[in-house]
Amino acid sequence: MELRSYDSVKAAICGCFGSKVHIEGRSHVGGGDINNASCLNLGNGERVFIKSNSVANRGFFDAEEEGLNAIASTGAIGIPKLLCKGTDGDIAFLMMEMIDRANPVKDYWEIFGRELAMMHLADTDAFVPGGGFGFKSDNYIGATKQINKQNKSWIAFFRESRLEPQVKMAERYFDSGFLKAVIKLLDGIGKVLIEPERPSLLHGDLWSGNCM
Repeated sequence: MELRSYDSVKAAICGCFGSKVHIEGRSHVGGGDINNASCLNLGNGERVFIKSNSVANRGFFDAEEEGLNAIASTGAIGIPKLLCKGTDGDIAFLMMEMIDRANPVKDYWEIFGRELAMMHLADTDAFVPGGGFGFKSDNYIGATKQINKQNKSWIAFFRESRLEPQVKMAERYFDSGFLKAVIKLLDGIGKVLIEPERPSLLHGDLWSGNCM
C-alpha cells in the first residue's frame, strides 16, 4: 500500500502521531550525500528519521518507498518502518522510524549474510510483470535516473539498462580509440558474462551506511 502523503512536515507529524504531538528538536544524521537526513525529537518522547531533498527530486523518495517495500515483501531481512512522505514548501521528504546504531552481536555478519542470501532467493515475479530481469519501475543510481526496462536476458538487461546509459553519459570524456574499445566490449559482452539461472532482488546500494 502506498504511503500517505502530506503537504508539510508538521501535518505529517500530526497525521502519524496525533494533533497534540509537536517537533521539539532536530539533529543532523550523517551517512549519505544525496539527501539531507535528520532525527526529529517529538513531544511524546518518540523520534523519527526524515530524509529531504528539493521538491523537484521527490521521485527519489517514491523510488525508495517502492524499493524498501519490495525488500520487506520478501520477509528475509528487516527494514525501517515507513511512516509517510510529502512536501513542505520547496522540499520533499520521506519519514520513517529512527533506528539507532549499536554494536554488532557476535555473529552479526553470519546473520546478515544469511538474511541477504534469503532475499536473493525470494521470488521476483511481483517485481517484474511477466518475469525476467529489471524492475516494475525506473529508479535512481545516486541522483541519476536508472532504467529498469524488463528483459528476459540478464546480459542484455545489464548491457542496455546499466552499462550503455553510463557509457553514453561519459562518452564526451573518451577519445575515439577508447570509445571503440568500449563499444567492442559491449557488443561481445555475452562472451564475458554468464547468464544466471534466475533473477534475484538486489538492494542496489549496499554499503556500510545502508546496513546496521
